[in-house]
Amino acid sequence: MDFIIKTYDHREKVISYIQRLPLDKNNYKAKIEVIKGQRSNQQNRYAHFVFNMIAEETGEFMPNVKWFYRQLFLTVVEKIFDKEIERVRSTIELTTLEQEDFMTKVRMHASTELNMFVPLPNEVIYSDEF
Repeated sequence: MDFIIKTYDHREKVISYIQRLPLDKNNYKAKIEVIKGQRSNQQNRYAHFVFNMIAEETGEFMPNVKWFYRQLFLTVVEKIFDKEIERVRSTIELTTLEQEDFMTKVRMHASTELNMFVPLPNEVIYSDEF
């Protein structure tokens, strides 16, 4: 059973529910995780529009364009077994705010390094292919 806790009242109801579980018959597993606002479908659609636009303008293969920008802007250093390892985040991991920041960096790079105008999300009219 999944519970979404948005208020103190919700939290109290979940605690009450857990306290009433019979421990003599069953064992239980509980997992608490923060719900992050993952990138929206609209953000995903915009990103693919932008990557395709850059690919068409530069003659690059679209997956390579996306890979390039992920390498450039989404590389993080994580500590694993006392070693610092670089990892490139997937765009699937991004919250809505992180996706917005990522696409701002992509637009700025395209503008300054590729001399391209990339429209803002509210300036795009999508065709059915994106």
